[in-house]
Amino acid sequence: MSPAEVAEKSRGRPRAFDECEVLDKLIELFWEQGYEAASLSDIVEVAGLNKSSLYNAFGSKDELFHTVLDRYIEGKQAMLTEALAEGGVDTLLAFFEMQRPMMLSTIGARGCMAVNASTELGMRDERMVDVADRYRRTIRDGMRRPLQWSADHGEIDPALVDVYAETLVSSMLGMSVAARSGATEEEMSNLLDSIVLLVGSWKR
Repeated sequence: MSPAEVAEKSRGRPRAFDECEVLDKLIELFWEQGYEAASLSDIVEVAGLNKSSLYNAFGSKDELFHTVLDRYIEGKQAMLTEALAEGGVDTLLAFFEMQRPMMLSTIGARGCMAVNASTELGMRDERMVDVADRYRRTIRDGMRRPLQWSADHGEIDPALVDVYAETLVSSMLGMSVAARSGATEEEMSNLLDSIVLLVGSWKR
């Protein structure tokens, strides 16, 4: 049971706010500022709750941050599942092209919240090891689905499905780091072009 659920059960009365809506607002805050730079006053203002309600619902800042990270990764998983539910390599290519406008936008320049958090807190928060592993697994599973479809339909070598999946995990993580570190729009576009050309070359 999450801290929010424990608090809610102990109070025994319905919550006067939408927890998912609050978490979505805080995703934006932590994604933009990171963990350390997001002050308690920032969190309270963005959440639209007083400190007491915030702590009762989510616990400490650290607990809240991990709850926000969980929701971010769940959202990424749902997006990949929907976008890559059917088809093979062509579906992957269409996915990358669909993501291009976002990747080249100011939102894309923030990189990936999970990767940013792992980079910022990985040496200080042992739970980030599990977060990073979960995120990589989310990307790997999403990318592997269309690759397996292609293998089943004779488009790619079945022996290379896992190799290709790991290649895409590394590529996606690398693009996130490049974006967050200030890569230009042209540089990001070139990186994406390289991935698209590489994936396209996998088809027999």
